[in-house]
Amino acid sequence: MKTLNKLGLLGVFATACVFNPMKTQALQTTLPEPDANGVVTLTDDVKLASTLVLGENSNIKTIDLAGHTLSRGVKYGYLINSSTDLTIKNGSVVCEKEESVVDGTVQETKSSSCIRNNKSLTVEGVKLDAYWTALKAEEGTVMTVKNSTVTSESGTAGAIMNYGNTRVDNSTIKGAAVPNGASILTMSILYGGKAYDANVTINNSTLDAYWPVILGKYDAASEDSSEKHTNNVSFEGENVIISDNFVRRDTKRDDVALEVNGKITATKEALNYLAEGATLVLNKNITEETIVLSGKKLVIANGVEVTEGMLKMEEGAFIENKSGKDLSVIVLGDEEKTVVVKNDEVFDGKVEEPSKPTDPVDPEEPTDPEEPTDPEKPEDPKDPGVDNPQTFDGVTIYAGLAVISIGGAGLLLKKNLN
Repeated sequence: MKTLNKLGLLGVFATACVFNPMKTQALQTTLPEPDANGVVTLTDDVKLASTLVLGENSNIKTIDLAGHTLSRGVKYGYLINSSTDLTIKNGSVVCEKEESVVDGTVQETKSSSCIRNNKSLTVEGVKLDAYWTALKAEEGTVMTVKNSTVTSESGTAGAIMNYGNTRVDNSTIKGAAVPNGASILTMSILYGGKAYDANVTINNSTLDAYWPVILGKYDAASEDSSEKHTNNVSFEGENVIISDNFVRRDTKRDDVALEVNGKITATKEALNYLAEGATLVLNKNITEETIVLSGKKLVIANGVEVTEGMLKMEEGAFIENKSGKDLSVIVLGDEEKTVVVKNDEVFDGKVEEPSKPTDPVDPEEPTDPEEPTDPEKPEDPKDPGVDNPQTFDGVTIYAGLAVISIGGAGLLLKKNLN
């Protein structure tokens, strides 16, 4: 009888699933099994009941979201804690604000990251929305974000928190707009007696946050360590910064650096980090003294205002004026010179010296006028001489004149040579 009742209930449940498929989504709390290549492919949205922990030898190597959403709901903890070589691609990942933060059980600063990488992680073609940190790369790890959008809502940490080596390609990293919000927070650390480098490369991407980059300080031991451990951020290709700020440096270590190669759209602060040959497209008004150094290029974007006398440049720098109107620029050198850079003009800081006028030629002294002839004393007529024309009809006289001319030229040439 109990068996029949169980079968009857199973039949009712199966019927309900057929006629109300929306309710089956709530039942997806685990991932499908991986195939022989370690690929898990979602066939529906999945809300995990607990953290997905992947060990170094995990049989899951790729999670293909296949256009679906993977989430953790409002529970506290990681969505994925991976120590293997993992790829997540083609869909959405969501880590909502934890219920423990909402009810005050856990402070916001103790919130949990969404995805933690302990070895290598590739995120490709993913829209990742997290309340706290979306992606965390631990020390000694490698992480790549490609063709993705990564968002963090909380202002207590970066959308990406990096202790390892992270590369961002063709992606948008959006952090919170409040004073501690960051797109990327990166820190090198001394851990377990070993120094770990932290490096971030950003290529053809957009950073949108109160602080696009924070060069952080992990702790006093890491900060004061004599062991070298770099914390470097490098921009390559063409990147866009959506912020009134550029970088916040919390560490004072000498082996921490930020460098901009290629072309970046940002505030004037980025000029301080341009490499030789790099270009800054200015997206904010200039109201303070701004100097463009030799070998670097500044593009004044359309609509950007420049306060008179605030824009200066060295010879060998480049200013491209796309503001929509002519700009006054001061060229530095032995003496400052102000030039006007017309709209749509590229100026390299070279000011042509005006040519010196030649000295005027003194007018010639007037000659004395000839005395007029006395009209009463007509001149004696000239003797017409012989009627025959005085010409030569042979080569003897011509040859003699030619010899005289050549001799004279030779004499003159000899004089000049001597």
